[in-house]
Amino acid sequence: NGAIIKGLWSKGVLQKDIEITFVDGTFYKGEIEDMRRHGKGMTICANGDVYEGDWKRDILDGYAKETIKNGHEYEGEWAQGTKQGQGTMKYSNGNVYQGSWKNDKREGAGLLIMRNSGKFEGKVEDLLNGNENVFKGKWKNDQRHGKGVFTLKNGDKIEGNWINDKLQPFVQIEYSNGD
Repeated sequence: NGAIIKGLWSKGVLQKDIEITFVDGTFYKGEIEDMRRHGKGMTICANGDVYEGDWKRDILDGYAKETIKNGHEYEGEWAQGTKQGQGTMKYSNGNVYQGSWKNDKREGAGLLIMRNSGKFEGKVEDLLNGNENVFKGKWKNDQRHGKGVFTLKNGDKIEGNWINDKLQPFVQIEYSNGD
């Protein structure tokens, strides 16, 4: 198929740790099984995206880190090539989401910290110091959906119900100044 494979052969079998450069320029370094990415490994795609972690039969499955050329960075659980389970996404605009994922979308309980101040490097816990807008609540199909609390930078809290990313009427507001 035109791929260039570097590795050790023993008794006619290619050993686990190898390097493959595919025809399109994609590069893989890691473990293989039956000539497929399988085990720990890293893929650098021709477009600059990087995937590093657990592979099963050429698909991310387990724990992995994804670094996208546009600046988004996801680290967490994968199932059959999609973000599935718990994970953290650091967006290029500085926002950070930590929580549940299903089929590459935010789904279930999660925490969204809205920074809008450039890419964030570090731990999510470092952002929970009262200097950021934070939404903590339920997500469905990548949108706020269900009960949640939106805490503003000034400490005010808005508790309510979201449907398709829209806050519904009848909210409870707690002002940080006690009003």
